Amino acid sequence: QKATVVLFSATNKHHHFRMDLAIHTENSAITLQRLEQNDPTLTKLTLGSLRGFFPGAGKAHCWPTTSADLARLGVAIGANTNLLSLDIRNIYVLADLAANNKVFFGGLSFNVSVTSLSLVDCSFSSGIGYEILNGFLLNNCSLTQIVMYDCSLGDGGSGYLATALSKCVNLNSVSLSPSVDDGILVEIVSGIRGLRRLQKLSLPGSNFG
Repeated sequence: QKATVVLFSATNKHHHFRMDLAIHTENSAITLQRLEQNDPTLTKLTLGSLRGFFPGAGKAHCWPTTSADLARLGVAIGANTNLLSLDIRNIYVLADLAANNKVFFGGLSFNVSVTSLSLVDCSFSSGIGYEILNGFLLNNCSLTQIVMYDCSLGDGGSGYLATALSKCVNLNSVSLSPSVDDGILVEIVSGIRGLRRLQKLSLPGSNFG
């Protein structure tokens, strides 16, 4: 049986990126409008990369292309009362737009409906992950589940995360992947020690000892 070889050059990569961005810009505008209108059928939002996003009931995707759109999105999420799940993926375009975008992060901090937060490829020592910790998590008592994948906890990030988690008094499930070391685990445990409703701490791939 012949093997199939696919050559994906940098030129092709950027070409496909531009095509994806063009395709999803219109859908993002529609999603933003639905959020601002507090559409009761929109309960799950993915912000950023489409990797791992599967369309389904209640789901929508948004990929802002300007800082103004991202700020508008933050305000919309903050005022929305029907959104239950938020999945934020820190692709480099989103990271550039989010830099110093206090309106976006400030808007997030006002949301009281989201119960499930997923963060992918975010740094908790700086950038999007840090800002989300300072705003959204520290002011949100509705969260019951947090999932973090491929997030950087170095350079003080684990301490910031532990402090933020300690404020999420209704958390019942926390998942951190990939692995964390003993030192990071100690800080995380110190943060969740007082969470009376926590039932599950998942650390797939971690080895301790």
